[in-house]
Parts: sequence; C-alpha cells; structure tokens
Amino acid sequence: MSGTYMHPTGGYIMNFGASADAEPITAQDRMYLRGLAQRVKEISQKPRQGVNRDLWIRHNKLEHVRPMYVIYPEDGWIDLLGPEQLQLQAPFWRNYEWYLKHLIYRDQEIDDDFVIEPEIYVTADHTIIDGNYGLEVQYQLVQDTGAYKWDPPLREYSDVKKLRKPRLEIDEKHEKKTRQRVDGVTDVFGDIFEVKTILTTSMQVNHPGILAAMRGIQQMMLDMYDAPKFLHEILEIITEGYLGLFKQIEDNGYLRPNTWGHYVDSGGNSYTDELPLNKDGKDIRLSDLWGFGVAQEYSEVSPQMHYEFGIQYQNRVLELFGINSYGCCEPYTHKIDVVKKVSRLRRVSVSPWCDTRVAAEKLGRKYIFSWKPNPSVILYEEDFGRIREYVRTNMSIARDCILEIFFKDPVHLKGKEHRIKELTSMLRMEVER
Repeated sequence: MSGTYMHPTGGYIMNFGASADAEPITAQDRMYLRGLAQRVKEISQKPRQGVNRDLWIRHNKLEHVRPMYVIYPEDGWIDLLGPEQLQLQAPFWRNYEWYLKHLIYRDQEIDDDFVIEPEIYVTADHTIIDGNYGLEVQYQLVQDTGAYKWDPPLREYSDVKKLRKPRLEIDEKHEKKTRQRVDGVTDVFGDIFEVKTILTTSMQVNHPGILAAMRGIQQMMLDMYDAPKFLHEILEIITEGYLGLFKQIEDNGYLRPNTWGHYVDSGGNSYTDELPLNKDGKDIRLSDLWGFGVAQEYSEVSPQMHYEFGIQYQNRVLELFGINSYGCCEPYTHKIDVVKKVSRLRRVSVSPWCDTRVAAEKLGRKYIFSWKPNPSVILYEEDFGRIREYVRTNMSIARDCILEIFFKDPVHLKGKEHRIKELTSMLRMEVER
C-alpha cells in the first residue's frame, strides 16, 4: 500500500496498479464506479472551479491577485483514504476508485485552490530502454516509506564508456495494452468524463539526481574538486540523453498538454493562457509545455558549482520548453541569483530550509514565490497559535511577491489527520485577511 506516484491533475495518488491491465469488470462494480464519477462530474461544475481556474491563469502570468494555496497530502493519503475504505479488488479499477474518492474527499474536506476537472486519464504503456543510462542501480529501502540506500555503479573513471543514452520503446505490444486500457476506461466513464491518454506530463530535467545515482552523493561532490573533467563528460552524456529522449517523444507525437491544471512540480499548478492549450493533444511541441528543473542533490554545493555542474547543462534542455519551474526541497537562500539564470524561469521553489526574507527580496514580482511550509511545524507543533503565527509571518514577508503556498511532503499523518482541515481553514482566513 505504501508509495505514491504522480498523476497529471491529482498531484500524488496512491498506486494501486495504474499500470496493470484493465481487468473485466462486473456490472455491479461498473455501476458503483459510475456513481462516483457522476459525483466528481457534479463537483467539477461548481462555480468555484471556474473562479480558481481563472485565478491560477492570472497568477501564473505574474498578476498580483492573491496568494494561491494547495494541500498535497502525498504519502499521508493512506491515513486519509486507506485500503479499508475501498470496495474494489482488481488493481486497475481499484486505482480509479481511489482516484475518484480522493477528489470527493478533497471537495468535502480540503478547502483549497485545487481545481477538479471533468476528465480522467489513462497511462500509455511504454518502456524506457536504458533509463539508468545503461547502468543497473540497486536501491534498498531502509523502511517502507522514506529513506533508502544504493550502491553507485559508476565506480571508475573508465566506466563512463559503459554509459548508453535512454530511448523510448512503444511497440505493437505496448500499443495493444494501451488500447485495452483506453477501451476499458471509456466503456465505464466515456459518457461522463473526457478520457485522455498520457505518456507523461511532468517534463523533469534532473542532471544532479542522475549523477548522484551513478556516483553517490559524497563521491559526486568530491569529483567536483578532484575530477571535474570526468563529471563534465558524464553531464554531457546526460544532456544528450535528455535531448534525444524528449525529441523522440516529441517527434512521435507522444507529448500531451500540461497547461491545464496539471502538476508540473514541485507542487506547481500549470494553468496558463500564455502557451497553446491544444487540448486535443495533436502536434504538441516541447515549446508548448511547462518544463521543470530540480537539483536536490546539490543542496550543499556552492552557487558557482551548482551552475557549472547543473544549471548550464539543464538549460540546454529547459530552453526547449515554453515556461519553466525550478527547485524542490533544496534551500536556495544563497543561490537565487544563480537560479535566476534558468532558461524561461517562472516558478521558484522556496523550501522550508530557505530564508523567505532573502527569497522575497530576490524574487520580487518577476517570478512566482512557491513557498513550501515545513510539514513538521504544521503537523507536530502542539500550539496551533504558533502554527498560525509561522504561516502569517512568512506570508507577510512575501506579501508583495507572486505568492503561492503548497503544503506537501508529509510521510504520514497518523494521529494528525485533523491538521489537514485545520490548515486549509486557517490558510483561507489568512489569505482573506
């Protein structure tokens, strides 16, 4: 049950077998799912969806409207909507049951700016060959959720010769499985929702993450001093890998819009009228999409090295996109000037470990100030008045910025489920205040 994966509109959803085959469904289960879908369709037609959609569009083009905010329980969803609350057993349909029920839960319990749309998605079956650049990276979980360790496979400088660029494979077998999924979902939901097929909507560019997987984080940072030419050789291969893979996806017509409420990292909502909407998904180019760059593994390197071994390579990929977001959990207190060199930058992540005063001064109204409150403070501070003061102080610091607030990254909510509703109520009051 543990573990989540990204969904194009839901942020994170529980993974009950989204990639499984669409099993035959009984008439009773079909009727049950359609009942859930009808409720979601009604929710999607509430006036607040249109109001929030329009606010996101204005916000994302840097209009100073009001602070926008969304709650992403992420792995904490298992405590809000766990397996005991589901009826279906078949993994494929159980996934859709959870997805629909989590939208209903959102409407009833989470009073934020999340927009619920009358559409549903099917993941296209595909394979990324040499997704780890020809290396085999063995990950070992330390516990069911959270920390893990791995044995970096790129041990010697000469091992760089083993690297191979990733490529996409969608053959007849993949296409058959995708058609089966689409036909099944269309049969159940097609007259209620628009059924869309996706390959991915999160166009993530993460050179540091790939490099750290190859060499290990500590060795990677030592290499920046001891073997910079070696790292540059690897980073060139990673860059060419991204360019080749993204071009293959684009040239073969596999891109889909990610400008209509999609989750574009890290928490970011993508509504915009600055890029072609093209909701039918035809002839989409990378320049029609949001891109996303991240560098969590570079949290402790200097701004100069972050640029030399990160942004200058990431930019060669990110410049292909129409608008870009950058950053996740890494602190940018001393790096915002470097981050502002990211191509077509629009959204900057201001993590719990970033000085919000510095970020507010540096970002102003030229970029979206994407603030991530510390989940430990929100969930485990016993005095709710202190939580309110923490949020109020940081909102006040960023009041002249293009501010958005994303509560995210809880590993679990056990015993703290009530805080989600309390947080959304408090944020609503603070935004109105």
